[in-house]
Amino acid sequence: MRLRVGRVRYINCEPVYYALEHGIVPADCEIHDGTPAELNERLRVGDLDVSVISVMEAVLRPEAYRLLPDLAIACDGAVESVLLASERPVEALDGLPVSLSPHSLTSVYLVRLLLEKAYGVRPLYLADAGAAGAVGHLLIGDEALRLGPRSAHPLDLARHGTRSRAFPSSSRGGPRDARCGPRPRMRSGRSIGPFSRPRPTPGTTRRRWSPWPASGLD
Repeated sequence: MRLRVGRVRYINCEPVYYALEHGIVPADCEIHDGTPAELNERLRVGDLDVSVISVMEAVLRPEAYRLLPDLAIACDGAVESVLLASERPVEALDGLPVSLSPHSLTSVYLVRLLLEKAYGVRPLYLADAGAAGAVGHLLIGDEALRLGPRSAHPLDLARHGTRSRAFPSSSRGGPRDARCGPRPRMRSGRSIGPFSRPRPTPGTTRRRWSPWPASGLD
């Protein structure tokens, strides 16, 4: 059976997959498109063999995957493809409705930590991305690149996250918060991508997991 590989379907990820798509790097595989949240789910349930997934998916379920170290779609500064598009200044969002994207997991956690710890505001978080009346919208990928420049008060999560003192750094790099849990264990595996699905242990079942906290958005 051909290897099933997940691909994030955003234009800024095309350099990662171009060589596979066009046969520059030979690989006997099938490429399946999806948003980060969709790829999380598909790898989790076994519909994919190898895929890039959200950082928070790996942090929350470290036992479920083989992680290849030193491979990531990462940045150190503004990216313009992960942002909060707001009608009001960020400092004025306390108690106001802000919609969260269903297409991402890490950015949902990141925007909440950034707003609450760096800016000291706690908006009313809405799981419906198209919620009427929301004054802020978490956008990722092509949607953020397209709509971000039209926003009155855009907040680039990558730029503000790397500059913010809200995230104490660690010796292994990157922002971290105690609520994010332990870092995923790095284990070697036979795969061509950053994350692969390990063989299940006999007698165990895979638990379907929602990208939203069990207690809701609060």
